[in-house]
Amino acid sequence: MRAWRFLMQRTRMRSVNSSACIERRIGTSSSLVFMTSWTLFCKEARSRIEIPSFCLVAMCLAVAGPVVGDRVSFTNRQQWILDASELRDAFQIDRVRFLNDFVSNGYGLLTLNESEECFVLQRGEPSAGDPKACVGAGTGLGECFLTSSQRPVGVAPNATPQYDAYPTEGGHVDFAPLNELEMELLRYLQDKFGDSGHRVSVERVVSGRGLVNLYEFLRQKYPDKVQPSVDRAILEANDGAATVARYVYECGLCAQAMRMMMDIYGTECGNAALKYLPFGGFYIAGGIAPKNLEWLQEGKSDFLKRFREKGRVSTILRRIPIKVILAEDLGLRGAHVVAARMAADVRQPSAATEVVQKRKRSWSASRARFIEHTERLIYIAGLTGILGSCVYTAASLCWWHYQRLRRS
Repeated sequence: MRAWRFLMQRTRMRSVNSSACIERRIGTSSSLVFMTSWTLFCKEARSRIEIPSFCLVAMCLAVAGPVVGDRVSFTNRQQWILDASELRDAFQIDRVRFLNDFVSNGYGLLTLNESEECFVLQRGEPSAGDPKACVGAGTGLGECFLTSSQRPVGVAPNATPQYDAYPTEGGHVDFAPLNELEMELLRYLQDKFGDSGHRVSVERVVSGRGLVNLYEFLRQKYPDKVQPSVDRAILEANDGAATVARYVYECGLCAQAMRMMMDIYGTECGNAALKYLPFGGFYIAGGIAPKNLEWLQEGKSDFLKRFREKGRVSTILRRIPIKVILAEDLGLRGAHVVAARMAADVRQPSAATEVVQKRKRSWSASRARFIEHTERLIYIAGLTGILGSCVYTAASLCWWHYQRLRRS
């Protein structure tokens, strides 16, 4: 079952600054249940918003899967397919947009109160308006980047730049080992997931499942260090990564697995930083980093060392601000940011588009009137038929009674 969090905001068309009015978390197991849940959520919202002209103008969904055009096929629910045009028609919403869930995290960066919701790993030299990047290990390894739009003519030079986020599949780049132990890990993962020539993505190492892969590799390499009770708990757990993290101070193999993952995490974050040069900020999201902050810091792992050690360009990476995001609702916030932008976009349609829209509205109104009149005619015809049947039955009874009286 997939859990959806719905957030509806009361918004003035020319401003995105307004308060959220209703939020719900709903479990859904199919697209049909999703549609039903959304319908009920909308009804509840309508009852809470005391505005006669209330209507839905924008909808943004953060989804776990690749977004192609206006359609999405979920990676974790392959039978699920959602189409934006179908949602527009079904719920009479002007604008509907799907976002990759990690792109939604990217937009969520724009809502952060960084003094309270971020932990600074490296202050660097932040530069407003420069690109931002976000990498997050959790169930998988997600990556995205943000760039600011060009400043419109007439806008003050010191105005806050507006950023847009873009998806990548950076978590699926090849895992590149840097020492002999990591070379052995690569060969172990190649054998586990394919053959000796099989590629291994960095997500196989830097993720929740990756932490379990690391533990399984180490327990095979160092069988004398295995603690039977801990080993059994990890292998039988539904969430093996959380179990490994729980025993890092009791089990040497768990601690080594965590350290190795953080080292490799640092390498991949450094690689991403070289590609995007995010002097606007490099943000680490996902469920793993905020729950294991000390393992990102010097002394517990080589995360920062591996992030910075890039040969001749190492000095560049020391200038990039690195922050760990502590907020847990980043994706929901990001979808909210995009929906608010969509609702605030009041650009007038072109003449041709307006003509088409008027025709559609006229046709919809005509069809509604036709259906209404047809229903009335059917009702009247049915009622007339029933009255006619009653009159005929009454007349037949009277005639029968009359004939009986004549015979007597």
